[in-house]
Amino acid sequence: MGIDPQRLRSLVVLAEELHFGRAAARLHITQPSLSQQVARLEREVGVRLVDRGPRGTRLTGAGARLADAARPALEAIDRAVAEIREAEGIAPTLRIGVPRMEYTGHPAIAALAERARAAAGAERVEFAVLLAGPALAALRAGEVDAAYMYAPVDDDSVEVVPAFTDTLVMAMAGGHPLAGRDRLVFADLAGQTIVTWSRRSMPELRATLDMYCEKEGFSPVVAEAPDTPGALGAMVARTGGVALVAQAWAEMAPESGLVFRAIARPQMVIACVLAWPRDRPGRGSAAIADAATLG
Repeated sequence: MGIDPQRLRSLVVLAEELHFGRAAARLHITQPSLSQQVARLEREVGVRLVDRGPRGTRLTGAGARLADAARPALEAIDRAVAEIREAEGIAPTLRIGVPRMEYTGHPAIAALAERARAAAGAERVEFAVLLAGPALAALRAGEVDAAYMYAPVDDDSVEVVPAFTDTLVMAMAGGHPLAGRDRLVFADLAGQTIVTWSRRSMPELRATLDMYCEKEGFSPVVAEAPDTPGALGAMVARTGGVALVAQAWAEMAPESGLVFRAIARPQMVIACVLAWPRDRPGRGSAAIADAATLG
């Protein structure tokens, strides 16, 4: 049975986003086109792969298994195509990891991407949504040329330079008791369920959370979100918990049904960095490094 690789790619991206609109934007197609591709793939496979319900989009067990199987095959194809194009002197594609796709609109990221694209003579820039842990793994595997993540980054396999700073704010559902206040203090998190990423995916955010909770004298009640883009906001809305998120997220990608509140005391500032492979950086990584250090 021959399955269109593009339909498999659509399933993989949907598995990462769990949102048809965001997945369609990443694939540069319309949302109806994505729905059609998924429907055709389901007909080819013969089973339901995706469920769209009142709590959002999720993959069925069969859909998750197929996405997991397809992902390494598609990545291998992408690497082979990139190597062939470079060997033939065809303009390369720069690949950059970001915590969320909406971050590509951040002025610092957009400017750096354009400088690096011009310096490398690249045809285009492609962004991949990667949390810190997966981003480091992708850099080591050569799947992306560089990646943005929040500091500190404790990994000797990458070079790191500062990119920009951001402020953490609280995110919660509109009906949450804390949502009625204009400004909050960190101590308001005591007794709340704090939805956050795993230590593997976002070690810097977990370290920051632990540090501030210790200073305020309470132990956090933590609920870990799945390590997939879009899962944090969905889990906050579903559980009634709260989350610490970057102000850039709140401004560029407000989640449906969530509200964001500033933290008056203490103001929590975190640093975003740009990382690329330390050893044997490819052409794309070298161009990004030059644009970051000289720009």
